[in-house]
Amino acid sequence: MDDADARDRDAASTLGLIAQALNLPVATFFSGGRPTSPTEPEIMVEADDLAQTAELLRLFLLLKDLETRERCLDLVGDLVAREP
Repeated sequence: MDDADARDRDAASTLGLIAQALNLPVATFFSGGRPTSPTEPEIMVEADDLAQTAELLRLFLLLKDLETRERCLDLVGDLVAREP
């Protein structure tokens, strides 16, 4: 196995974690933002979005305290609710 194979496997694993955290199937990231089923939200996935999502997930996973994680989720939920 070479370094490229290892990087591909790491990228696939990270993408799987992001999809799981967002409660979306991995296929959503490859559908051009079109929902893959009628029950999924419509999202646009750009390269910058993926990088930011990966960074947010990485930082969130560094939080060990469950109450802190809950506060973080509450904050993000409140910010989303305020979006026009």
